[in-house]
Amino acid sequence: MNMPDSWHNEVSLIDHLATQLLAGRLGLFLGAGVSRPFGLPDWDTLVSRMAVAAGEAAPVAGSFNATNKVEALALKYFTTSDLLKGATKAALYQGVALDFAKISGNRLLAAIGSLVMASRRGTAAKVITLNFDDLLELYLEYHGFTTATMHDGCHWAQNADVVVYHPHGFLPLGHDLDSKEIVLGTTSFHKIMQSDLWRPILETALRQHTFLYLGLSGEDMHLHSHWATLKDVHAIAKDRICYHGVRFTTGGGDDDLSVVTQGWGIHTHSLTSYDELPDFLFRICQEARVKRMAMDV
Repeated sequence: MNMPDSWHNEVSLIDHLATQLLAGRLGLFLGAGVSRPFGLPDWDTLVSRMAVAAGEAAPVAGSFNATNKVEALALKYFTTSDLLKGATKAALYQGVALDFAKISGNRLLAAIGSLVMASRRGTAAKVITLNFDDLLELYLEYHGFTTATMHDGCHWAQNADVVVYHPHGFLPLGHDLDSKEIVLGTTSFHKIMQSDLWRPILETALRQHTFLYLGLSGEDMHLHSHWATLKDVHAIAKDRICYHGVRFTTGGGDDDLSVVTQGWGIHTHSLTSYDELPDFLFRICQEARVKRMAMDV
């Protein structure tokens, strides 16, 4: 995978990612797109709901900057961490009713679960999510796996089947074990960027694994702050591999963002529809199994 053309060939790409899975070098980085099929809101909708809950008129879609808006809401109405978390959690789960049948029937969660569940064909060794919710943990626990949720940068190592890192905070639906703080707005974003706890945890994981970025637009400034400096210190530099991560789009992969992220070492894989993503992930698992079986012959 030393030439860009190899990454544009889906068979070669699946083969490479399967090799990384088998070696324990595949990681998953999750965003809001993973949770949206369950009725959880996108960023603009979340902030709009919080504005309405505070007594303001609903912002007109496309007419406001959600990051600035939520910062203003925090300064005007949600002036403590508990108030901000309460408002965020209420807006996040507004109208959402989940049961195990709905969670277990989602093909994308099933594919993600297949990658992280321990197997001789390898496992996705690191899971990082920018989401506040616990949908992945609920899915894995439903299937009998033990999970550990890391939402505080200062934490002990955990003996669990799957460890899920929540650097932006944790607001689970099923219980009240919320994180002390959440990243929401400019102030909290810059606080985590300057943290001596979260940043080294994330950077160590990112530079040692090939990450799949799922449910992310690629516009998140937290990601950009890591991507922009990662390529030269990533393990791929020794092997002269072109890219250290894969993001997914239905836009053809030739837009400005794809050009920029390619320069940062992120390959953009184009899908006709995001409905194809679960099958793509399952194919990684299947190819890793074939490689494992060949080793055993």
